[in-house]
Amino acid sequence: MTVKPQRRARDEAYTADYSFTRKLKSLAAPGSTVLAVHRTRKAEAVDFLDAISGTQGIAGAADFVMVLDRQRGGRTATLQVTGREVPEARYALLFDDGKWSADGNGLEAAQRANESQHGPTKRLVLRFVNSRPLTRTADVVEKLNIKPDAARQTLCRLAQEGLIERLSPGVFVPVTQSQSYETATSGLLTRRVSAPVEK
Repeated sequence: MTVKPQRRARDEAYTADYSFTRKLKSLAAPGSTVLAVHRTRKAEAVDFLDAISGTQGIAGAADFVMVLDRQRGGRTATLQVTGREVPEARYALLFDDGKWSADGNGLEAAQRANESQHGPTKRLVLRFVNSRPLTRTADVVEKLNIKPDAARQTLCRLAQEGLIERLSPGVFVPVTQSQSYETATSGLLTRRVSAPVEK
């Protein structure tokens, strides 16, 4: 079934998307799920939620969101998941003969497979950023003994893949941190962050 909401001209896009997604949720009986399949934008996004076509009203109203990323004709893909009652995670998937499967025996193996797709420098930088509340490019250069150009490129790639978040030029934080923004007196956008969630 294809569903397209009727949008009134006076409705703001966010409100319309949020309202429509809430209506879809109301179709679910207790203990069941309504899974809405939607497309992603053509433009690349740093945060995988920004890849969803439309406004943040869609992700804001949904209980959980999954974004599948696969190159056209490719056999491997990445599934990123986040939601109110599900742990945020990233899984490596395989596509073979029209069927999807986890890359490994179960979800934990698929998470490890996703991590193993990155080279040693990328994994080292990712672990370093995730171990700190805030990381600057200079920190990676100094603490990990990585050349400045390589540090910048690695951090930018990790941010583009949604594995870390770019707070401002040269400043990165783990994606697991809570977010609250404030405008500093200098006019720059800054953020208060809490420590990564312990599991």
